[in-house]
Amino acid sequence: MTPFQLSTLFCRHNKVCILKQTDQSVTVGMTDVDDEVLQEKIRKAFYLDSANRERTIQFAPVDPVQCQRMIERCENPRQAGAEAGTVTDEADFESSPAVSLINGVILESLEQQASDIHFEIGETVRIRLRIDGELVPYRDIEQDLYQRVVVRLKVLAGLQTENTRQAQDGRFLWSSAGLNCDVRISCIPVWNGESIVLRLLHTRGVPLRPEKLGFSDTHLSQLSSLCNLNSSLILVCGPTGSGKTTTLASLLSEVSRGNRKIITIEDPVEYRLPFVTQIETSRGSLDFSEALTRVFRHDPDVLMIGEIRDEETARIAVRAALTGHLVFATVHTTNAATAVLRILDMGIEPYLLSSVFGAAVAQRLVKKPGGGRTVTAEVLLGTPAIKDVIYRRGTQMELETAMQRGGMVTMQHDYEQKKLKGVCL
Repeated sequence: MTPFQLSTLFCRHNKVCILKQTDQSVTVGMTDVDDEVLQEKIRKAFYLDSANRERTIQFAPVDPVQCQRMIERCENPRQAGAEAGTVTDEADFESSPAVSLINGVILESLEQQASDIHFEIGETVRIRLRIDGELVPYRDIEQDLYQRVVVRLKVLAGLQTENTRQAQDGRFLWSSAGLNCDVRISCIPVWNGESIVLRLLHTRGVPLRPEKLGFSDTHLSQLSSLCNLNSSLILVCGPTGSGKTTTLASLLSEVSRGNRKIITIEDPVEYRLPFVTQIETSRGSLDFSEALTRVFRHDPDVLMIGEIRDEETARIAVRAALTGHLVFATVHTTNAATAVLRILDMGIEPYLLSSVFGAAVAQRLVKKPGGGRTVTAEVLLGTPAIKDVIYRRGTQMELETAMQRGGMVTMQHDYEQKKLKGVCL
């Protein structure tokens, strides 16, 4: 009979330990014995369900100190004697310094809601985490350990371990301690080695409602109206890490409350949306271009196509809007006006874009007093005046003039108002 086992990483993260076990039963100590969600995770880890009546599980309260001691005893089998082995690592190499460091820094990053992990080479190697837009020190490590970390990361991402003179990009799925994370790795050669940055894209549950994201009442009313449009293109723009994906997911969650078929094309899926068909192009053989051409056979009413990077994607988005679909997409621009110009610069005819333009939502994240961040935004609606400027392929100044005449709340004004109210710093 397979023994009951939990990884040390899972136990440390969730503050649980195995107190005792037999072939048919196990008692798990929990510092929060009322956490039913965690109990269900443990049952799944042990493959226990209603159909498996031969093996049983009990949960017992333990204090944090006792829990920590039990985990440490199981990490050191020679000291733990007969009780050793109840808590095990995922594999024999789990205890190696490089693997332990990688697991530790990713776990810490997820707990701190960091978006990136930076490995920076100097006399030692400095590790920093990007949290709330700022780089925060994690720890320094020696060069020899870093070389092993580099090799391990390259192996995980399927990169060439011996190639240190060319830039390489890859990805791998990290899963442990009840957490899942899609990790993007970028390796760039520098004069004294290789610089590595990990981007963490962890799958999250149902997104927050728009009113919980920090939008002003004016912007909330405008965003709500966008969810009811047809035959329109909605652009969400901003720099990397500005919360575009969160806003999109929140809007799609609102749209899904109606009776429309919604399909998304993502890389990767960051939010799981109930009753939304979400295609992850990073898995399997379906690439982004092929997914775009095939989704229309599934009769969508609403389509979210991720980032518009090139003319082909832009044309498909506009064509979809022309044929009656509500299309959401992102663009990497600093404000709403330049989002419009970016699409035109990709080669889309002004008369086509003007006929389907619904809105451009630009946003950034700013610090809140006491920590955390909130959104500051501007919403450029596709009013007749704005569409006329697009049709004539007007300049950015002409667009901004039309925006001001229409009474649009700019991002700067939104920020200043929130700062006056003490909402942001």
